Amino acid sequence: MTIKTASFSTTPISICNSALPYNWNGRTYIATGTYQDTLTNVEGCDSIATLQLTVKTASFSTTNLSICASSLPYVWNGKTYNAGGTYKDTLVNAEGCDSIATLQLTVKSASTSTTNIVVCPSSLPYLWNGRTYTATGTYKDTLTNSVGCDSIATLQLTVKAASASTTNIAVCSSSLPYNWNGKTYNAAGTYKDTLVNAQGCDSIATLQLTVNSPSYSTTNITQCSLPYSWHGKTYLITGLYRDTLINVHGCDSIVTLKLTINSPSYSKKTVLLESENDDEHHNISYYYNGKVYKLAGIYVDTLVNAVGCDSIVTLELKVKKIKTPTITSISASICSTDLPYNWHGKNYNTGGTYRDSLLSVDGLDSIVVLKLTVKSSTGSITKVSICPTNLPYSWNKIQCNRGGIYKDTLTNAQGCDSIATLVLTIKSATTSNTVISICNTNLPYSWNGKSYNVGGTYKDTLVNAQGCDSIATLQLTVNLPSYSTTVIDICSANLPYRWNKKDYTLTGIYRDTLANSVGCDSIATLDLTVKPTTFYSTTVDVNSENLPYIYNGKVLRLTGVYKDTLTNYAGCDSILTVDLKVKVPTYSTTKTSICPSELPYNWNGKQYHFTGIYLDTLVNVAGYDSIATLDLKVNSATNSLTRITICPLQLPYLWNNIVCLEAGTYSKGLTNFVGCDSIAMLELHVESPILSRIEVNICTSELPYNWNGLSCTKPGAYNANLKTKAGCDSLATLVLNVFAPTTLLETATISQGENFMFNGTNYTKPGSYVLKLQNSKGCDSIVTLVLKLKVDSVVTNSSVPLEINNTITPNRDGYNDVFMEGWHVKIYNRNGVFLFEGNNGWEGTHNGSPVAKGTYFYVLYYPPGSNPQTKEGFVTVVR
Repeated sequence: MTIKTASFSTTPISICNSALPYNWNGRTYIATGTYQDTLTNVEGCDSIATLQLTVKTASFSTTNLSICASSLPYVWNGKTYNAGGTYKDTLVNAEGCDSIATLQLTVKSASTSTTNIVVCPSSLPYLWNGRTYTATGTYKDTLTNSVGCDSIATLQLTVKAASASTTNIAVCSSSLPYNWNGKTYNAAGTYKDTLVNAQGCDSIATLQLTVNSPSYSTTNITQCSLPYSWHGKTYLITGLYRDTLINVHGCDSIVTLKLTINSPSYSKKTVLLESENDDEHHNISYYYNGKVYKLAGIYVDTLVNAVGCDSIVTLELKVKKIKTPTITSISASICSTDLPYNWHGKNYNTGGTYRDSLLSVDGLDSIVVLKLTVKSSTGSITKVSICPTNLPYSWNKIQCNRGGIYKDTLTNAQGCDSIATLVLTIKSATTSNTVISICNTNLPYSWNGKSYNVGGTYKDTLVNAQGCDSIATLQLTVNLPSYSTTVIDICSANLPYRWNKKDYTLTGIYRDTLANSVGCDSIATLDLTVKPTTFYSTTVDVNSENLPYIYNGKVLRLTGVYKDTLTNYAGCDSILTVDLKVKVPTYSTTKTSICPSELPYNWNGKQYHFTGIYLDTLVNVAGYDSIATLDLKVNSATNSLTRITICPLQLPYLWNNIVCLEAGTYSKGLTNFVGCDSIAMLELHVESPILSRIEVNICTSELPYNWNGLSCTKPGAYNANLKTKAGCDSLATLVLNVFAPTTLLETATISQGENFMFNGTNYTKPGSYVLKLQNSKGCDSIVTLVLKLKVDSVVTNSSVPLEINNTITPNRDGYNDVFMEGWHVKIYNRNGVFLFEGNNGWEGTHNGSPVAKGTYFYVLYYPPGSNPQTKEGFVTVVR
């Protein structure tokens, strides 16, 4: 008997899913797996065949790319793409199967913008996109827009012109302040104001203000006779008189009269002459005012006094006979305490010989002589020092009850006062106080040789260094030990408990010996009770729809372990713990973007036709709700219109693989960035180049002339290569004509006080004047007037020059720059410091530098020549 065995075979197969279904032994298979089939082998027995089928899947990849239009065409996987869209390509992956690659290409377009700006010159330079611009023109800049592509920005800048004007005004100082354009000015000078012209830009207005000061003069008059007439008025008394006239500038001329009226003077002199003869008319001779008088009498003479007026002098001359006086002598002796001594109405304070003249009964002098003797007083001082126990102290029958200075008056051997003085000093007794505080453990206490066992106040009498009583006091305090008990109840969470620098962790009674505030023993006791902490825990399961969960007043919303600390019956912590488990549903969101051709969209067995967000409730593996969300977006077909302006040199123009040979409208059907239909249209414009030519006339003062960024420094033709709005070539030509200013010199000679009319203006002083006019081309015409003073008109006598201008404005404008031009002057400051000397006036400088505005003192030398006189005054510098 032969037993035939069954046979076995295994076939491993690996295929791509694109090769499905797979046929094996007459059967088809569509998924990876191990499959068996029973056949009959050559021996007629079972043949078990096994198929191990592996199905390899295709791979997928998506590339999302966003580029600017300037980056087209875009190359991907060896292919070129010229527009945005969704593109697919089939490759071979690592397993040898299809790899489906998808390119989602988005083409971002460039943007353009134009900014029109009109500014005034005062706003220049104008800042735009980090660059500054100073002239009218069209400027371009390439930026990056919000999508990262080129943004062509264009600035059309227009600069409006500013205007200027000058106003020349001359006023008197009495008319100040002067109002101009709403502002007031108090001094001469050049002032500017910025207004707004018709174009809305700055209008620079200039005021050249000249302030003519009033003139001053003083006339000094001295008169003996009255009345005095001045300017049509009569004056009778001395005084200062003023009158206001009008000077050559039309301003006030303040004239002052200093009038002095000198009256005649009167004097009288009486002279008494002595004669030895009884006849008073003989033997005298008296000289007075150039005359000799030999007789008594009254004489009157008229002279001229110091002020040139009459001086009436009167002389009264008297004569008397000479008589012999008598002399009498007396003596007096007094004590010094009787001083001063009065004799004949006079007081005398020292001894000596004194004389006095009296008139006797016969009218003759009587000489009296006093011999005064002053006797001295004596004195003594006694110093005594005693203890208070010796009071009262007896001295010269005087009882002294306290220390001090005592005096007594006696009589000395000359019969005058003898002053006795006692200086009594009371030596003080001393006292001392000793304060002692001890603990009772230190008793007995020893003090001054005695022992004390209890607290109290004790006294002892000693002798001090001066030999007087010394009272000593002892204040003895005996301190006892102190006791204290501290009762403490604490929770175990607050351990350890610190008491007297030691830590305690258990219930008990503890003692410690310290030192109290007086340094004695302090027995301290601690009664400590420790209370325990309690713990509780619980587990809670809730559904999410039952949230929030309230636990001990707190709101819980999430799964977790929560703890809370309360207070237990003993007042200590009670720790409560809750383990909260929340059963929550699951959520899922599906985002889908489709084209209209793919509608309706099927999701979870339902069909959807519109863009929107849709919800569906399912059940998850835990048995809870599973909330599914569909975010459906239906993308519509797009249409786009692109307007492009190019230059002729840019033809032919390539757009979406279409070659454009001329201006026109082109269209192409594409796929947009979401993979749907997109109709693109191009509106192409071709711009022609622009040629322009302008001619400009300017003055040399306006050079260099700025035109389209070129600085033109001389006349001629200039070319500028510009760009139009579309960036095309534009050739601009400037023909620049430059006209020079004209100059003219005029000279004239005037006499002192004469006016000279030139170009509508009166000139009264010699000097150099510069006028700025305009010629026929509108440029500066500089006219210089040199005005000289005739030699024969210069003052040659002692009179003052006809006019002295006491205010100058040295701003080099050709007007009123020099004080007394052509004259010899010296200048000092208000402190008398010398600043300047010159023969051609003063220009307001010191050592070549301008002086500060203010008032200065001048000395003017006139007339020119070898023997000048001087005139002083003040000149004001205005800046």
